[in-house]
Amino acid sequence: MVEDERQHRQLADAYAARARIDARQLWRQIRLWHPWVIMLKAGWFEYRWRQTGEQQFIRLADETWRQLRMKG
Repeated sequence: MVEDERQHRQLADAYAARARIDARQLWRQIRLWHPWVIMLKAGWFEYRWRQTGEQQFIRLADETWRQLRMKG
């Protein structure tokens, strides 16, 4: 699990090196898509909550939406 942006960047740089792609361009794409991925994650948690009624999913959705608001 990535704990902070520094670790996230290190993971992206390592991936780029292994895949032989430009690390700066990969990082730009990650930053561009990150809010959309977070929204997709929150939506999935909400969907699972509606399917199952399990409170853990709505708690995870709420926390994910909070993360998005803090980053926005």
